[in-house]
Amino acid sequence: MYTVIITIIAIISVTLFVLLFIKVGMLSKLLFKMGFIKQKSNVNWSAFSWESCLKKLEYSADVVFFGDSIIRGGDFHKAFKDQRIINLGSSGDTLSAMLRRVSMVEAVNPKKIFFLGGINGLTNMNIKKCVEEYSELMDALKRSAPDAQIYVHSVLPISKKREKRICSNRSIKRFNEEIKNIAGEKKLAFIDLFPLYEKDNSLNEDLTVDGLHLKPQAYEIWNNEIRKYLK
Repeated sequence: MYTVIITIIAIISVTLFVLLFIKVGMLSKLLFKMGFIKQKSNVNWSAFSWESCLKKLEYSADVVFFGDSIIRGGDFHKAFKDQRIINLGSSGDTLSAMLRRVSMVEAVNPKKIFFLGGINGLTNMNIKKCVEEYSELMDALKRSAPDAQIYVHSVLPISKKREKRICSNRSIKRFNEEIKNIAGEKKLAFIDLFPLYEKDNSLNEDLTVDGLHLKPQAYEIWNNEIRKYLK
């Protein structure tokens, strides 16, 4: 009798745990990291509002920098004062989140687009899924600004400590090689920033504030690399 009661309690506990697991979205996050599913591309209402504001400004940019927090942290407008630049970097953005706000790029009719993203969703297990999303995003950017020149950046390295929480630098290199090939197929320029920030097979500790994001002065390396494309 005691064994039966313990078994029933165990079954109920497991059931409640599974239900909670599913409810809070942990299951979908786990399946995404393992590469079994794609992240959902729901409407980004915040981006929709920004798109509306940008359209009303009737502003045409020379250059748009589009991506995640790594892009957001760059003061590109200060480095290239002769260009009309808009920074559309958004902290925490995954590739699917960027896909939902490509319309923001279209709203400012840029001549050139510099794009970087991927680290917020990339793991050792889901490289294939991220490559597929990256390819979709390249196509979306081409549709949004068909006359613009698009420059695809490699993902930057991360510190050894960050590798334990995100993914290995070896996986990042694999991912970069995949997107480089796709960019070539789509006739888009590819800018490999990875080796410029790498030291001892990881992100140079002198260039980062937390093992992932760059110090302000570290963007000078980036600026010098892309300066030839902004003449």
